[in-house]
Amino acid sequence: MPTNRKRLVVPTSMGAGGFEVLKTRDDVEVIPFPPMISSPDFNALLRADGEVNGAILGLTRFGETEAQNAKGLQVVSRIGVGYDTVDVPALTRHKVPLMVAGTANSPSVAEQAMHFMFALAKRGAELNLVYDPYVKSEAIRAAGCKPVADLDLALPRADFVTIHCPKTDETVGMFDAARLQLMKPTAYLVNTARGGIVDEKDLHAALTSGVIAAAGLDVLDREPPDPDNPLLTLDNVITAPRMAGVTRESIDRMAVQAVKNVLSVIDGAPIVENVINPEVL
Repeated sequence: MPTNRKRLVVPTSMGAGGFEVLKTRDDVEVIPFPPMISSPDFNALLRADGEVNGAILGLTRFGETEAQNAKGLQVVSRIGVGYDTVDVPALTRHKVPLMVAGTANSPSVAEQAMHFMFALAKRGAELNLVYDPYVKSEAIRAAGCKPVADLDLALPRADFVTIHCPKTDETVGMFDAARLQLMKPTAYLVNTARGGIVDEKDLHAALTSGVIAAAGLDVLDREPPDPDNPLLTLDNVITAPRMAGVTRESIDRMAVQAVKNVLSVIDGAPIVENVINPEVL
């Protein structure tokens, strides 16, 4: 029977707060799917029973095939801030915005980064240098930090280097042997972003030859990690199972933000600051 309700595919693993927001909307129909759904089954779901107007994603990949199968697609929203599992150019070709959860999990990730730092150094640290070519210097200063325009010039000054950027073509391999060589031999590297931003072979070499002192890694190239990964054998490496942004509080915040992102597009007032490809708006 025809309906004017917007149909959203939503993983059953989404935080309860997100589902509570959806319950307030009579104009939305939720189509649940298991978080580890196979690609064929997910595409079958997208093709079934009419339009899919919005997709909320956890770990599920979304690309050209999915965009073609989701007739009527208006928005894709990630429950998180990374988007390396989504083909952004494909969505852009289909004029569909990709949205992320903004700062919803930032407090939890920052806490994990600090825990890594304290565990590695067993002492406090001052965080004051920020390199981010996509954030205005005024905003960095307003946060109480000092903006730096050149990462390579900043690295020799840093006692701790913490990575928080998305994994993109621009950032893959960003910390390779050359960059690691720029760091102090007493410096610590912390990665709570994505595996692949740090070249693991180069990092292993740097850690075993005294180029840097130690590393704290919440993410690795391969997840779950290969048991034979040589980084896991080093005494000057601390690892965690990609859990930096997964606290009870952040799960709820990310779910609520992911839902609000979708509803903002449906309501004709997209939250622009959370859109990865704003050119489609």
